[in-house]
Amino acid sequence: MMNTFDYLRISITDRCNLRCKYCQVNPVHKLEPHDVMSFEEITHIARITAQLGVKTIRITGGEPLERSSVCALFKMMSAIDGINDVTFTTNAVNLDRYADEIYSAGVRRFNFSLDSLDRDKYYKLTGSDRLEKVVDNIKLCSKIGFSPIKMNVVALRGINDGEIFDFIGFAAENNLILRFIELMDISANANFFFSKHFLSSDEIKKIITRRYKLSPLPEASRNIKGIGPAVYRLLETGTEIGFVSPVTSHFCASCNRLRLSANGILKPCLLKPGETNLMQLVRNGVSDGELKKIIKTIFDSKEKACGKFSENNIMFANMSQIGG
Repeated sequence: MMNTFDYLRISITDRCNLRCKYCQVNPVHKLEPHDVMSFEEITHIARITAQLGVKTIRITGGEPLERSSVCALFKMMSAIDGINDVTFTTNAVNLDRYADEIYSAGVRRFNFSLDSLDRDKYYKLTGSDRLEKVVDNIKLCSKIGFSPIKMNVVALRGINDGEIFDFIGFAAENNLILRFIELMDISANANFFFSKHFLSSDEIKKIITRRYKLSPLPEASRNIKGIGPAVYRLLETGTEIGFVSPVTSHFCASCNRLRLSANGILKPCLLKPGETNLMQLVRNGVSDGELKKIIKTIFDSKEKACGKFSENNIMFANMSQIGG
């Protein structure tokens, strides 16, 4: 059976206004402006993928809201025929600057990352004292009308494992979908942090069930769009909780996405070698027909059982380079 994909993640910058410990594991030189795709190049590639069946585009980084004039890109993505869902992932620091304009561009949902509700822990994890601003920005977006809003928490043993119920309370108070994500061992330099702080989804579930019952999410009440790696459960309070388990429960067989880096490299998988620089092809004048063939070939050859995350198969130095 021919493989299909309907989801494209596009990193539009490798720059970020935070320095999270598990993300910036290696010092790297940031891309020069001429090495980053222009909005026109991004739109050109996205339009071709839409012709091949992509329905959802997620804008990522780095921190995408660090990119100048980013709202123009949201408008361009929303105008592509065949794309019916444009969303983004953010650390929420700059949301107050752009939320109204992004909403006006037709974007209705987004994910944000928040790994601690404790001010001191947040500072130690991110190098920034902006927790209060993030919280205020999420409340602002809820008032504007964004829904669903998903809160991504990287589970960290000995750091935020004592905040599980605080996260649940915050999600319930602000009508958020809460998602716990297993820490990934993304490079040799991160091995010590991983071995010390890894916390599995099963362990998180055990903590939650000390106080709540976790039930399968009824299909009729699901407000999660698309097929993704998270397995969702419902608390009796009505709060939805997702578990993303790249380390303990691989989801390669159901993967429906490709990733496009800020410098135009299309990756079929985070864990396997093999990548094509679409930006260079576009700049060299490749025809739309040939570009479509290249992208289709990449996905048709995409391996469905990639193995596990380890320092031996991760093909990038920082999560900031590929957008997660």
